[in-house]
Amino acid sequence: MQRLRGWLTVWVLPFAAIVGSAVLLVLYWDRSPDPLAVHWGISGEPDGSLPLWGYAVVMIGGLLLSWIALITGSRSAPNAPLASSVYFIIGLLVSINLQILFFNLDATTWEDARDLDVLTFSGVVIVALAAGGLGWFLGGGRRGVPEDVPLEMPATTASAWSGTASNLWFALIAVIPIAVALVVTPILAGVMVVIAIFIVIFSFVRVDANESGVAIALGPIGRPRRKIAIDRLTGAGAFEVRPMAYGGWGWRIRPGRRAYIIRGGPAIRIERANGVAVIVTVDDASQGAAVIESLARARRYK
Repeated sequence: MQRLRGWLTVWVLPFAAIVGSAVLLVLYWDRSPDPLAVHWGISGEPDGSLPLWGYAVVMIGGLLLSWIALITGSRSAPNAPLASSVYFIIGLLVSINLQILFFNLDATTWEDARDLDVLTFSGVVIVALAAGGLGWFLGGGRRGVPEDVPLEMPATTASAWSGTASNLWFALIAVIPIAVALVVTPILAGVMVVIAIFIVIFSFVRVDANESGVAIALGPIGRPRRKIAIDRLTGAGAFEVRPMAYGGWGWRIRPGRRAYIIRGGPAIRIERANGVAVIVTVDDASQGAAVIESLARARRYK
């Protein structure tokens, strides 16, 4: 039964969503203006367009990339965070595709596309959330959330430590939204640039630990930066994490955890007084966790 569910989650449903979206594009190709409207303003009127071929590449390409991420992260079995994240994106893209094709149907030019209403926009969001919920359920729910693998920490008397981690491949992905920004409207171009900046920020991290606390600096210029004061620390541990177990790279939220996922592999889990741990992937995580644990212990006995 579990094997059947995994096959359905990873292969059948995403494949059906991609093929269905591609078929709709083919069926409505000759009934859509070229270029077609792909963005609507606050007033509901279309204010941005893309060539048909460009729209098809972006839409099907996004669906395929999402599917590849699901396949790559589900080699042993699908997990709930990954399945939920990917299904949310697929649901969002599928519903957006339906919306765009319907609102452009039989329009003479993209300016003549139907006006967008709040109900339709809300429907897109609801479909995406429902798809994400389905992915969470098919991924096993709470039982499908993988546990991080503990790493052994060395004994240490050091009172300071610094560590970094980088992911060049992830940074290179920023080229994709930048390329898209060159062919879309100014508003969408701005969104693409923000996405590219976000990707670059989460391609590098530096962690500094000393008697004042722990500082986490993101991005090539060390911004944004977060500081966890020493009196908020209760302990630390080192673990082996998989990005897809958190739903991918970037800033991730799981119950009782907030994670900065730069790459897979060793990570520090910083325990805080409020019960919400902070996880950050960083090289030499075992040594860093040992130092932070020592600092927290020394603070408790002061």
